[in-house]
Amino acid sequence: KATPEKVWQDFKSPVNASLRILRPQQHADMLWKIVASLESYFGCCGGANSYLTPANSQGFAPHYDDIDAFILQLEGKKQWKVYKPYSGDDEELKALFPYLPRVSSRDFTEEEVSNLNLVLEIELNPGDMLYIPRGFVHQARSSPDIHSLHVTISTGQKNTWGDMLLRALPRAIETAVRDDQSECRMLRESLPKDYHKFMGVMHSDQDADTRRMEFSAHVVKLVQQLLLERLDVDLAADQMYAKFLHDRHKPRRVVENDSDDSEDLEDHAEDSDCEDKNRFHVELMNKLKLDSRFKLTVCDAARLTVEDDAAVVYHSLKNTRKYHEVDPRGLEFEVEDAEAIETILKSKPEEEPLIVRNLPHETDKDKLRVVQFLLTEKIITLVG
Repeated sequence: KATPEKVWQDFKSPVNASLRILRPQQHADMLWKIVASLESYFGCCGGANSYLTPANSQGFAPHYDDIDAFILQLEGKKQWKVYKPYSGDDEELKALFPYLPRVSSRDFTEEEVSNLNLVLEIELNPGDMLYIPRGFVHQARSSPDIHSLHVTISTGQKNTWGDMLLRALPRAIETAVRDDQSECRMLRESLPKDYHKFMGVMHSDQDADTRRMEFSAHVVKLVQQLLLERLDVDLAADQMYAKFLHDRHKPRRVVENDSDDSEDLEDHAEDSDCEDKNRFHVELMNKLKLDSRFKLTVCDAARLTVEDDAAVVYHSLKNTRKYHEVDPRGLEFEVEDAEAIETILKSKPEEEPLIVRNLPHETDKDKLRVVQFLLTEKIITLVG
């Protein structure tokens, strides 16, 4: 356990240990709003860590990160060195310093870093900000005469084309394997009984073996003819965004309009027993009319998709400062509700409010039901 006494003892000489505080946005409103704003702008999860380093000390060895980082200097001074990504022909160095890495690196030695070109060397003072792109090796050291306190705000982690295809390709394979069309049946045919005798790393140097060429060509044919056309890119995009909605912080507009100690009717109902919750829903339904006007609480905080013949809405309106404090909010609707929900989610809070009666749905009862459900989840709010 890191007691205050132990922390400050190690912070001082001769140990000169740095102190890292994880997720300071859980405790600092301004950081929470900055991270939430970045999440809304970039459409991917953000984060923050703060670092307190003694004078004349270096907390970390040279390394690169799997995120884009914004360094905000709060106290003291720190000298930073940032290196340009490796662009030479040495295969070992290419592997050591990959372009746009998806995972952070190990610590590098000064000898290894000497293979890179220094692109920036700068001292940060309070109020300065430094942007370090993903994959850029960097290191920092506090000034000899004063400590350093900075916060690193991050974005862009695992939000790549590759991450989306990691979701799309397995589903395409699964869909094709289950498909009973004649061409898809090839995927369910058995492998050649002797494939292990000419395929694999042990046989990779046998370029003249026609069995290897035929085997590889058949795999390419299966991929091109059967998998590519079954890539459901829309579903993969929905899955990526649904994950983001679970990972992210509560959106900024909700942060500004929602105090933690709110005692309004809905918050009270959620913390009470079933009888109180039922009373809240009854009161809400009594207040909700066909002529009721409403608006989207905040843009891009909810997502409509279709899963297993049901319309599903994912949202982040009930997220908190803590990572994954709430379960994923997957709300299931009838497929027939999708057009009305889409109309609502495509609207903008600053536009003219929507009217329940005007929603595209078959019956007034269905319109009221959809609006009531979205109201209870704070995805929309009543106006007037």
